[in-house]
Amino acid sequence: MPKFTGINDQSSSVSEYVNPGFINALDYGVVADGTTSVTSAIQAIVTSNRTIFFPRGTYLFTSEVVINSVSDLRLLGEAGTTFLYAGNPAVYNPYSLISVKGTIQNLKVESIRFEVNAIDSTELPTGLLNFDSHAGGLTLNRLTVKDCEFSALNTNVNAISILLVPASSVTDFRFLENRINGIGRMGIEFVNHNNDSIVRYSNIRVENNDIADTGRALTWGCGLSFSGPGQDIIVTCNHFKDLNRDHAVELVHTTNCIVSNNVMNGLGKPFNGIASGYPTGGQVTNLVVSGNVMNIKERSSTVPAHGFSLGYAKDVIIVGNQIKTGGYSELIGCIGTRLSQNIIESKDHFGLWLRSGTTKTRSRFNTISNQDSALNYGTIMCQNLGTTDNKFQDTVYSSDGNNLFTEYDNASGNSFVID
Repeated sequence: MPKFTGINDQSSSVSEYVNPGFINALDYGVVADGTTSVTSAIQAIVTSNRTIFFPRGTYLFTSEVVINSVSDLRLLGEAGTTFLYAGNPAVYNPYSLISVKGTIQNLKVESIRFEVNAIDSTELPTGLLNFDSHAGGLTLNRLTVKDCEFSALNTNVNAISILLVPASSVTDFRFLENRINGIGRMGIEFVNHNNDSIVRYSNIRVENNDIADTGRALTWGCGLSFSGPGQDIIVTCNHFKDLNRDHAVELVHTTNCIVSNNVMNGLGKPFNGIASGYPTGGQVTNLVVSGNVMNIKERSSTVPAHGFSLGYAKDVIIVGNQIKTGGYSELIGCIGTRLSQNIIESKDHFGLWLRSGTTKTRSRFNTISNQDSALNYGTIMCQNLGTTDNKFQDTVYSSDGNNLFTEYDNASGNSFVID
């Protein structure tokens, strides 16, 4: 993160950033006192080929600043730089501080805290950083959000929203070393719901972020949601903690995705680790889930917490994960899943549940257990007609239930070898 000395002394500390396009926002009528609206002054200086430096202080937004069809724009803060929203919730994008549209090439947002203090439980699928193609379209190539913070404790908004209509696209998105802590809705939400199979977001990397306490205000609370056709997504080395509901990572109709080396802790506020798909949402294909550590408590006896809940996915590799949940992990209508070298431990439920036509699963060298099972579930349950040709071998099992392996409700043709 840049190490500046503050508002009063910039002369020596910003030399590495000085270039013909570098400006200090305070030299252009922007006031960082937390009481004077900065919306108009910032709007006037947001242009192409420019780095705008915002020294530490609180910048009060009374409406959104719109970034429209620019290239090579960098919004740069430092420790103590806060963008605070205090605007009118009746406007088009309530609680958005920055809204992006048009044709965008190489946009960077760094070292800024985005904050909303309003109390509003209305369903508002907008974001503090908002990429909304409904108003003027959006073609975005190369976006980097780095070392930023996002907070909206009591407002039902996302930290970042990317809403894509048919004539829109986002490529090369980087979300690096950020902190999301206390958001009414989701951390990041990609939405490509256009009743077709056209990929409108691709080459996405979410790495080394802390994501905590999402889903505070209403019903949706994923840490990360990728919904609708998208491809080439990497989610790695993030820490998810105490999300209030839903999933750390949600994938719907995506392909070529890697979810690796993340830590997911839910010791106080249980949630699901990794979830994918539903029958009408489009199949998830070519997903790798590897090296993740999940320690997530039970939601309740009727709503269990899942390590992974993968639905209608094809060609999934699940390898080298450590999964400890109050509930279970499950495959729903999945085809061709490979599980290897995982430790899957459940409390009070199945260790692993295969159902609704899951087939061609191959499981080797795993440790699967359900400990302290008051409900007497087995370690592995295969259920429903069409759940067949799933094979488990070279695996260590343990169960406090009646059976290690159960076929139920017309499931058949599955094999289970006890070592």
